[in-house]
Amino acid sequence: MAKLKIKKGDTVQVIAGDDKGKIGRVLEVYPKTMKILVEQVNVHKKHTRPNQQYPNGGIISKELPIHYSNVMILDSEKKPTRIGIRHEIKGGRKETIRFARTNNKDL
Repeated sequence: MAKLKIKKGDTVQVIAGDDKGKIGRVLEVYPKTMKILVEQVNVHKKHTRPNQQYPNGGIISKELPIHYSNVMILDSEKKPTRIGIRHEIKGGRKETIRFARTNNKDL
C-alpha cells in the first residue's frame, strides 16, 4: 500500500475528469483505495427514503471520493504543484517535511 502525499485539510485542484479546474479542501483520505474526498467536487444526487435524519426523504447532494492522481496540491501562490519530501533533524528527531516543487516552500 503506497503512502499518499496529500493530507486531510490540504487545498487541491482537480486536473482530470468532469470537475477539472475546481478547487477544494480535502475532507477525507482513503489510503487503501488511493482515493480522497474533496469539498464540492464529484457531487452526486442520492435519493433517500424517509428516516430519522430526513423525515420527508428526498434527494440529497453528496460528495464521492475521487482518485488522488486526478488532483494536484496548490502551493502558497495558488498554483498546482507536485510535492517533494525532505527529511530534517530537529531536536534529535527526524522530521518529514513536505514542500512545493514550484517554489520550494514548505506546505
